[in-house]
Amino acid sequence: MYCTWAAAPTIVGNVIRWNRAGSGGGIFCQRSPARIRDNQIYWNFALGNGGGINCNDHCFALIVNNLVFDNVSTFKGGGLYSNLCSPLIVNCTFVGNHAVYGGGILAQYDSLLVIHNTILWDDSATSAPEIQVGLVASDGSQAILSHCVVDGGLASILVQASSVLNWGEGMGVSDPLFVDLLGRDLHLRPRSPCRDAGVYVLLPCEDFEGDPRVMGAAVDIGADELLVPAGG
Repeated sequence: MYCTWAAAPTIVGNVIRWNRAGSGGGIFCQRSPARIRDNQIYWNFALGNGGGINCNDHCFALIVNNLVFDNVSTFKGGGLYSNLCSPLIVNCTFVGNHAVYGGGILAQYDSLLVIHNTILWDDSATSAPEIQVGLVASDGSQAILSHCVVDGGLASILVQASSVLNWGEGMGVSDPLFVDLLGRDLHLRPRSPCRDAGVYVLLPCEDFEGDPRVMGAAVDIGADELLVPAGG
């Protein structure tokens, strides 16, 4: 999908897979206030930046309730790449994405990355397996995280000299306990530390597959809201 020059699409409920592009293997957004919600974005390849999603040049995307997994970039941002953009990421799950820089997410050149209620797990890269904030020392990017689960914690994040990371409230590093990580069943188990651990912010009324939010005491972290049986 290619969205540019003030196009304002709402991309909802799709399976976006097996795609290949120079940049943005699954979705490329440039100067676009796109709404990307309830999608499964996986097995995409970018011969450049953003294996799953590429937000470029003043793209103000709202990215909510997406599963973004097993995407590959040969350069920057295996799951998501942001260049001079301000994407807002809420209740997403990033798993198994790969790049040279920023396996899960890379934000560069004055990007402002805001992430709430999101899982970043088992991503890989030569530099910064989960998140890289800034590409060079003079970059000036910023990432604000709250109520997220990040594999490896701060050790899996690289922040360049002039860039800023705000490691906010409710951050966790414990295994999210997916039903089957290797088989990519990314639903949560009942004992997941992501259960009831999120924060109410731009909260969708359903999860990525249409199950209602909230099912427990608070919103769950990630794209999946755990369905609680009666009495459970």
